[in-house]
Amino acid sequence: MNGTIHRAPKLGTIFGDDNRIGNSVLVKAGVTIAVDCQVESGNTIYRDLSRHSVVL
Repeated sequence: MNGTIHRAPKLGTIFGDDNRIGNSVLVKAGVTIAVDCQVESGNTIYRDLSRHSVVL
């Protein structure tokens, strides 16, 4: 993986490649989710996640 970053300019949110995000996950505006992160179902992400983060 080359670690490409994808931006949502209207929201200020940034997503990296190869993330695994479960059902019913809420990502607040302005949050950055780096490359290769895993977020379990039902979580709310309100802080930036660094590379290889796991949220249970």
